[in-house]
Amino acid sequence: MISRYDEIVKRKLSGPGNAKYTHHDIQNELLDITAGMIRKDISKEVMEAEHFALMVDETKDVSKQEQLSIVVKYLHQQSLHEEFLDFTTAEGLDANSLLKKILESLAKCGIDHNACIGQCYDGAAVMSGHISGVQEKFRREVSQAVYVHCCAPRLNLVLVDCVHNVQAAAEFL
Repeated sequence: MISRYDEIVKRKLSGPGNAKYTHHDIQNELLDITAGMIRKDISKEVMEAEHFALMVDETKDVSKQEQLSIVVKYLHQQSLHEEFLDFTTAEGLDANSLLKKILESLAKCGIDHNACIGQCYDGAAVMSGHISGVQEKFRREVSQAVYVHCCAPRLNLVLVDCVHNVQAAAEFL
């Protein structure tokens, strides 16, 4: 299906008949191409929307590296869209390093951070701190980017606690 829209994928799939494309490098390249196509579409919609809100959370992956997940929320063609934009490795866990990674991800996707009108993070001091947290540093650059606390991590904590303490919830989930 993707080969109908992307020449690189089409060339990869029209190779020798004995090619299976099961090697992880080939699969990762196909995933990267697909992700790039999706990001391009999201970026186009965000630019057409003119404004967006930013939601960022950090978590450790299976190799114990901190990852930032970046989501944008915007209004496009009279409907609200909330789209995952990027996972990026957080090299530093201080506010300056995290902000730099967020700005790099937005720039990589062709999204102007100056069009941001809202930002949402969890309650971690490095993210939500009103003096030197990411939200305050971002707001200094983009004054209209209002900070809103995200309560989703609390829901996750409740679900994790239920799974550990309520047998029926554990079986259900």
